Amino acid sequence: MATLTAEESLNYLYSLIPKGIKLGLKNISAVLNELGNPQLNTPSIHIAGTNGKGSTAAFCESILRNAGYKVGLFTSPHIHEFRERIRIGLAPISKELFGMYYEKVDHEIRHMETHTPNDITSVFETLVAMAFIIFSEKNVDFQVLETGLGGKLDATNILPSPLACVITSLSLDHTKILGDSLQEIAHEKAGIIKSGVPVVSSPQSTEAMKVIEQRCSDTGSLLSVPSNEWRVDILEQTLEAQTFQIVNIKDTPIHRTPLLGNHQIENALVSLKAIDIVNQVGHSVSQAAKYQGLAEVQWPGRFQVLSTNPLVITDGAHNVDSAKRLRETVIQYVSGRDITLIFGCGIDKDANNIAKELSLMNPKRIITTHSRHPKAFSSEEIRGFFEQFSQPCTETDSVASALTFAIESSGSTDAILVTGSLFIASEAIEWATGRTPELYNIEPSVL
Repeated sequence: MATLTAEESLNYLYSLIPKGIKLGLKNISAVLNELGNPQLNTPSIHIAGTNGKGSTAAFCESILRNAGYKVGLFTSPHIHEFRERIRIGLAPISKELFGMYYEKVDHEIRHMETHTPNDITSVFETLVAMAFIIFSEKNVDFQVLETGLGGKLDATNILPSPLACVITSLSLDHTKILGDSLQEIAHEKAGIIKSGVPVVSSPQSTEAMKVIEQRCSDTGSLLSVPSNEWRVDILEQTLEAQTFQIVNIKDTPIHRTPLLGNHQIENALVSLKAIDIVNQVGHSVSQAAKYQGLAEVQWPGRFQVLSTNPLVITDGAHNVDSAKRLRETVIQYVSGRDITLIFGCGIDKDANNIAKELSLMNPKRIITTHSRHPKAFSSEEIRGFFEQFSQPCTETDSVASALTFAIESSGSTDAILVTGSLFIASEAIEWATGRTPELYNIEPSVL
């Protein structure tokens, strides 16, 4: 049988969408057992959290790659192409590999479902299995994996003993699935913590940290919170990069990174601590690799400057906490400029409270829009959220038209901020770069 093309594989994958999200490890365990348990073959860093887990994964990958290692990276969602979810180094796996390994995994899934016909294998479970078998057969030195949803019952949590478990910033998101309190969400995220495996955490609220501390106590895992252990001085913050110094480490290193905002410094610290754990168990990572890794990291759609004249910035903030951090970062980097806000988000998000948070920036104008995603709020619905806070809006029918209108109606010293989701950010990046989007023929009814 000929290998499926990437396009055919994606069509088959999307046919699984109506089966929905089903958290649990039963299916992924069965599939990986059929595949020979490839997840056991590669040292891992496992990352859960609400915000910052993708950036933290990117920092870890970049440091390890600069240390000379071949690194597998599994994240979601993607920005431009679905294959970005499974990478070796910076490069998404090829279309040929995607088709070949989808077919390989799908064969085992069909075999499993033949024996257990009531089981549901989701898109995400399929991708996790693909990532593990690809990373194993392509002989990567490390695999850095970001959970998809939650942690305890996330398919990536099939890992029995990663080198380090990382918990990034926790806040309310996906509350219908994970719970509507920080304690419930922390309980799910802390479920990735394994017996005796070192844990690194971002700063957390008191209620969330108590849950993480208790889980570490129960599992005998050493917990590190680098922002509590290391003092950091921010030396410079520009729209090109930020520079900071860790002043109470032996060599007081100075780091520079193109990822902007104080929250990205937090993510960088968490990454550096996770890499220290990797170092301690015998995998050499030099200080130079850490410097270069932070300096060369690429993670688009996170307070990314798309244009300086006019100033256009995009950010994938998609929940209230990330909107708050975005607002704080805007104050840091573009204080004194009038803000034109372009906003759109998905119907599964807390659009009302995100709008409330972003309205505190007192933007000069708000332009509502929507992404191509079938489950995006309409521009008219978004306008309703902002107008509750006395914020008049202009509706547009696409991100590109919103940007065109913003540029035509903004002054030369204004800043244009495009946000609300990574889908919005991806279309803003495509507008700026002329990149052709990867379009999917999906009926809204299946999403």
